[in-house]
Amino acid sequence: MKQVVDLEGHPQFISLDIQLLSISIDPTPSLAKAVKEWGVITPHLSDVDGRVSNRYSVLQWAMPSGEPGHTFVLIGEDRKVKWIQDYGAPQNGGRMYVPVGELLREIVKYLPPQLQSNSSLLEHGAELYRQNCQVCHGGTTGGSMMDVPPPHNASGHTWHHSDCQLIDVVLHGSGEMGEAMRAMMQVPDSVPRMPT
Repeated sequence: MKQVVDLEGHPQFISLDIQLLSISIDPTPSLAKAVKEWGVITPHLSDVDGRVSNRYSVLQWAMPSGEPGHTFVLIGEDRKVKWIQDYGAPQNGGRMYVPVGELLREIVKYLPPQLQSNSSLLEHGAELYRQNCQVCHGGTTGGSMMDVPPPHNASGHTWHHSDCQLIDVVLHGSGEMGEAMRAMMQVPDSVPRMPT
């Protein structure tokens, strides 16, 4: 489930406008429980009999128990498989988690050209974020909505604000909005303010 959480919360993945769907052989009640526990929004399909997994040739890398490993399938708008990669089988590395950046590098190769160029811009933006913002605002996971400074991921509240507000904060520092948030949350003066 952590793989889904990290994909859902990764700005570059979100920007690609790919519909994520998780398919497993777990029965619906246990899937529903896990979805609720982890707080994910991605649709989860219970493929108890393995028909869907088999149809997409995922079971060629099945574990000894017969259940699928950790395989990704990218389906195009034409409903054809554009890319398939298994990571879970021993011969493919035996991994049940793949870093989002690694997945993105693979997926982007199979996207339409306009999305590929968007992706390179996003990679540049991600690098700028790592160099200038991550030390205070954190990475793609962790933190909570009430942290100061706020995390810029699915746990934070950045997505509550318009692009216009966010651009203003980056260009001019915390300003009125930042001061209002600090006052509301009773943030001590010793906590640094957002610089321009």
